[in-house]
Amino acid sequence: MTTWKLAWRQLLRNRSRTLITGSAIALAVALFLASLALGDGMYAKMMEAAERSAGGGVLVHERGYWKNRELSARVAEPGAVAAAARGVPGVSAVAERVLIEGILTSAANEGFAAVTVRGVDPDAERAFNDLGRFLTSGTFLASDDARAIVLGEKLAEDLSVALGDRLVLRFTDASGEEAQALFRLGGVVATGSADIDRTIALVRLGTAQDAARLGGAVTQIGVEGAPGADLDALKGAVAGALGPRAAGLELLTWQEAMPELVGFIEMDGNMNIMFALVIFAIVAFGIANTFLMSVMERVRELGLLSALGVTPLRVGALVLAETALLALFAMGVGLAIALGLHAYFATHGLDYGALLGGDFDVSGVIVDDLVIHTTVDAPRWIAACAGVLVMIVLAAIYPAWRATRLDPSQAMRTYE
Repeated sequence: MTTWKLAWRQLLRNRSRTLITGSAIALAVALFLASLALGDGMYAKMMEAAERSAGGGVLVHERGYWKNRELSARVAEPGAVAAAARGVPGVSAVAERVLIEGILTSAANEGFAAVTVRGVDPDAERAFNDLGRFLTSGTFLASDDARAIVLGEKLAEDLSVALGDRLVLRFTDASGEEAQALFRLGGVVATGSADIDRTIALVRLGTAQDAARLGGAVTQIGVEGAPGADLDALKGAVAGALGPRAAGLELLTWQEAMPELVGFIEMDGNMNIMFALVIFAIVAFGIANTFLMSVMERVRELGLLSALGVTPLRVGALVLAETALLALFAMGVGLAIALGLHAYFATHGLDYGALLGGDFDVSGVIVDDLVIHTTVDAPRWIAACAGVLVMIVLAAIYPAWRATRLDPSQAMRTYE
């Protein structure tokens, strides 16, 4: 009788132990794979939110602007650039912006903060990141108030200003001269994140252009593609549409513009995988203990095999074969359960918002759509299953080694 047939019979003969151990493996595999699918869905949401926060999938600047953030590096003909970008298939929105870095103080000098004031068109920005939905007081960049500025709640508190108070922005304008601009607090937004609420400072696009002496120029044009679009392909398509004009411009995907955020999201994902592996390692120790107890309970049986001429190496191989067969069968059940969970949550989603009590932010990015739909990354699932199988087999090596060390004469005197 072959080792594999004997191993299969042993599993069937000890059905209770096989069922308990197999259930532990199946449940662990199902939860591990389901957590990967949920994690992939969550990180997809985080990437979408990060893209909105960055200002679009592709960002267009004058060459060299993003490195130095100087207003002298500006897109001189934004209308032509925006029109070319809008003509690219798959582009859903385009927005022109002016980013001014400086020191914002209250007119009464009661506080100051280093900020990036963003000059935006509220209607155009709505397709990217609609901060107007977080408005708690005042108005959001009303068209009849050119000097209005909208601040995050924490930034307004740091500056000790209330609605109607005046603020002064000191910065270096497009000509390289020291300049200042006077604003009035027209609205306050509260995203729920203290870090984000300390960075929000918005004025109307025309107001920023006048203050920075840019004329009709801008410093950034955001381009948004369809959900899930290949951003490198989108960047290439926009560059192609710009033609010769692209030579003086710098096009960046949001990942290229914000590599630290991408790194944080990837690190968080890797940490979750490591946590899942640690949990499974604990399960593996339990599996090893189960098989070790199995060996101890079958001392007489294994000793009889040795007495009949079965070599210690084959006795150890029998234990490993039992482990491999049980692992493969249980992993198959676990995979089926995980696919069933994926089929449900991919359709209906899992409302993390209800579990967390609302929105949350990660590294300065607000994630407000928290209905997570699972996604399956086939290579990762295959690699995870292979890793689990190796871990289970490794967990059985010590019990198999103990089986090879049994003395037949002593084993035959043992009663089960």
